[in-house]
Amino acid sequence: MMKILRHLSPGRKKIAWWNLMVALFIIVPIVVALIVWLQRLIFREAKFKARLEATYAENIKISTALEQSYEQLSSLDKLRKEMIANISHDLRTPLTNLMGYIETLFLRRFDITLPEREKYLSIAIQESQRLRKLIDDLFELSKLEANQVEINAEPFPITELLQDVFAKYSVICAEKKIKINTNIIGKEPWVVADLKLIDRVLQNLLDNAIRYNLSENGKIDLSLQQVGTQLFIQISNSSKTIPPSVLPHLFDRYFKVSSDEGSTGLGLAIVKKL
Repeated sequence: MMKILRHLSPGRKKIAWWNLMVALFIIVPIVVALIVWLQRLIFREAKFKARLEATYAENIKISTALEQSYEQLSSLDKLRKEMIANISHDLRTPLTNLMGYIETLFLRRFDITLPEREKYLSIAIQESQRLRKLIDDLFELSKLEANQVEINAEPFPITELLQDVFAKYSVICAEKKIKINTNIIGKEPWVVADLKLIDRVLQNLLDNAIRYNLSENGKIDLSLQQVGTQLFIQISNSSKTIPPSVLPHLFDRYFKVSSDEGSTGLGLAIVKKL
């Protein structure tokens, strides 16, 4: 371009320079605008790509969470069905036994001996008590889950309550040859709590300790210790060791350690709610 301008006349050179300047003023802004537009386009594309990747990652998280929720719901539904089956079985068994002994008493009312009558009536009473306890557990658990339990706190000596609870189970422990050992550290503590609810917690824990005390001539150890304003009560038995993976689920409503257990697990579920 410069060589061409040198061979032009002065008038034409002037016109050529103006044309060159005009061309530069037109082309340069266009080129700059194109560069800016391309940079913005690249930036928007990168931003869109980042959003797309973030959305994809979020969708993956949501999908994973939904899958986990579905698995949990499926597992919960399976456990619920198993519990309904167990409860139905536990309701049916004492009811069937109760009806059987009552029918026997009615059919043999004229020739049954007094010892037999007393035996049948004793078994019928035991089965009715068993049935009532299961119904009470179901009713109490439903009230706890609905937050319909009123707490009436009052001061009382916890050791006296423990002695009363153990006295209730002394006969059954003697029958099963289970020895109860107590270890109370420190002075006799008083607590402010709902006496009936604490009594229920202790009974349910003791029920569980007796039911799963699998060894012959077993034992149940109870320790009571006060540390500052806190009171620690520990009840343990001589049963076989529970796998560590099972421990976090012991107080779950639908969970059972083994499928062949007759218990519905309502006692520990109530303890957890209380």
